[in-house]
Amino acid sequence: MVSRALSLCVRGALALAPLLLSCGRPVAPLSLSDPRLPAEARQGIADAQDELVVAEGRLADAEGAVARAQGALARLAAAPPALGAALPKLEAVEQERLALRAAERDYAAADLRRARARLSLMYAQTALRYDLRVYALAPLEEAAAAASREALAARAALRPAQARVEEALSAWWEAYRALGPEDARFWEGALTR
Repeated sequence: MVSRALSLCVRGALALAPLLLSCGRPVAPLSLSDPRLPAEARQGIADAQDELVVAEGRLADAEGAVARAQGALARLAAAPPALGAALPKLEAVEQERLALRAAERDYAAADLRRARARLSLMYAQTALRYDLRVYALAPLEEAAAAASREALAARAALRPAQARVEEALSAWWEAYRALGPEDARFWEGALTR
């Protein structure tokens, strides 16, 4: 009797081994040219891969925008224009623009993590659906949901940053107009760089 119970336990452990081992291992990518996959599965994978490429491009663009905003702030600090009381307002605009670009970069990074989690989940679901590999889907689904929540929170943080830029711009224009027509003509278009 003990031997039979032990045998059943060993068989049960062996049956669960692939599932248990899949919990800690990374999800293997699937090839779009895999003949075992139907067209609809390949399309789903291709869509998720495209989403990842777009997210990577958005992050690269956002990092470039942060670098440009840092450069604008550094140029302003290195050679501050003679704007009198309006100069701190212009500095505030550039600071808020940098903060906005940083928030956009944070959102792009969160969206990239979301796209990666979604692609991993797509690979695992597809592999499981077509009996290619066995994965524990619950941790992957939770990771994808957490990445989506993080991306939504990062996107929500953009609105206040945009509002602060608009407020800083309004304050700058008020101070700019107070400079008078001579200085205003000279600085026309200063903020369009």
